[in-house]
Parts: sequence; structure tokens; C-alpha cells
Amino acid sequence: MNIITDVKFSESSMARLRALVAPGELHEVSTQDKERLRALVGTCEVAFLSGAVDPLFYGPESAVKWIHCNSAGLNQIAKAVVFEKGLLVSGGSGRSAPALAEHVFFFILSHVYRVRELLENQRNHRWDASRLASSESPSGKTLGIIGFGNTGKAVYEKAKAFGMKVIAYSNAPIPAEYPMELSLSRQKGDSLYALLERCDYLVVCTNLSDLTYHLLDEEAFSHVKKGCFLVNIGRGEVIEEKALVQALRSNILSGAGLDVTEPEPLGHDSDLWDMDQVMITPHFTPRMTNFEERCLDIFAENVSRYRLGSPLLNVLDKDDLFTK
Repeated sequence: MNIITDVKFSESSMARLRALVAPGELHEVSTQDKERLRALVGTCEVAFLSGAVDPLFYGPESAVKWIHCNSAGLNQIAKAVVFEKGLLVSGGSGRSAPALAEHVFFFILSHVYRVRELLENQRNHRWDASRLASSESPSGKTLGIIGFGNTGKAVYEKAKAFGMKVIAYSNAPIPAEYPMELSLSRQKGDSLYALLERCDYLVVCTNLSDLTYHLLDEEAFSHVKKGCFLVNIGRGEVIEEKALVQALRSNILSGAGLDVTEPEPLGHDSDLWDMDQVMITPHFTPRMTNFEERCLDIFAENVSRYRLGSPLLNVLDKDDLFTK
């Protein structure tokens, strides 16, 4: 089984990748080198890609049957024709899940402890806990998760460690091994609003697709429990910015922690920059020390499954496409 890749890892990780492919060959290529790419797609059964899926991978000369994308979702890196051609597609969801869950609680605890005000007090040499008197611990509060993939599951574990009640809404039914107060699924016909009405904290973990684009719009925010704190660690376009700003101004939301925005970078004139109850990070989560190892662990498991003809991890389909 020959594999073509444009992934750029350390030499030790690339050596592991070559060993994984053996006795087949690993072909490293830049997708900008169209001539070499055209020659290789006819000799490789598998593609391990870090970026967009070039049309050559599903063209008439291609022998590629399986594409593994080293990303959590598809966003706009693949087109519907990939699935129409019958190619198998998988993703790298889970590689950064622990760090993303930590990021969620960085936002939550910063909100609870009013970190912005504490730092201002420290700069002014002021010992003042008056604004903290109204803060309440996350313990016992209800945290709602939208999107229960690997990141959603990692957030679930962290929330349980904080003694929080967890409810979740996902595309597919949520596995029984994750007991929670309320489990909702789009495939079962459940309403997202049933979750929004109960959350003290709302965490968006879902990927971006045509199904999740502007999932949280003005109508959705009208169902959100007043005083809820929102975290978006998924994709910016899942939330309609105009509706988000209005929900913050009307105090439907007590605040928001945003690692992703619409658009990115966030426009210089966006109202979100000047809102004291909003904390923004530039789509950046500290890199895990074993990031490359985790990426390869997922791919290695899928290579083993592919050789055995078993179902792959993180299989993506046309519902994961974003075409807007």
C-alpha cells in the first residue's frame, strides 16, 4: 500500500510514518508541484493530507481510495465530488482535544474569577474583592455542549471533574457511557432549544458544515437561559456575529469566551473587541507536547483498520461539508 502525503512533521515522526507504510512506499510531495502530484496519484491508494484536497486526488488518473485529512473537520478543504466518487474520507479529530478542553475552562474560570478586574486591581495596587462577591463556582452549574465529538467528550470529562451537571446536543446519538442530565441528538429529531433553555454555560465544540452554519442565530439566542456564559472553541461561523453581539448587549449572555470568530481574523471594527464581558483568543490553543504523536496515532490506527477492512475512526461524509 503506497501513501502520498503533504504533511510536514519532524524527521522522527516522518520515520515512524515510513515504517507504518512499509512494505509500501511513502511519497512526500507538495500539492503545488502539480506535475509530480499527477504522476503519484496514479500509484498511491492512500493520501494523508494537511490541506485542501486537490482535484487530482479524485480525477480519472487517480488510484486513491482513502483520504485522511489531518484536521478535525472538512470546513472547505473538500468538495461534494469527493464523496460522489466513492472515496473514503477520515479526519484527525481528537489530536488536540485535551488542550481544547483546557482552553474552555480557561475562559470559564477567567469569567468566574473576573480576571480582567483582578489584573486591573493588581496594576493599581488595590485590594478589592467587592466585585467577586457575586461570583459563583462552576460546581453544581449546568454546562451544555454542542457537538459531542472528541473535543466535546474531553470537555465533558473536565466538567465532571469540576462537579458540573452536563447536557449535550450532537448530530448522532450520544454514547451511553457518557451519562448526563439530558442527551439530545439531531438525528433523533431533538430540538437544540431544549438544551439552550437550561445552560448556565454553553460550549460550542461542533465542526463547521452546511448543517451547523449559523446554528446559533437570533432565534436560537432567544431560547438561551438568561445569564448564560458562552464559549466557542469550534468554528466561528457556527455563531452569527450580529446575533451574538445583540445577545451580549441585551444581557441574555453574561459574557463570552471566543477562540474562533466570523470572520478570522476578527474585523478591526467588530463590536466584540470593545465588550468588557468578552474574552478573545486568536484561534490559538497551546500546542500539546505530543501533538505529532497523537496525529500519527490516529492515522496508524486507521491504517491498521483499513488493511483489515474494518470501520475507520473519524469517518467524514457529505454532511460534514461546508459549501457556503
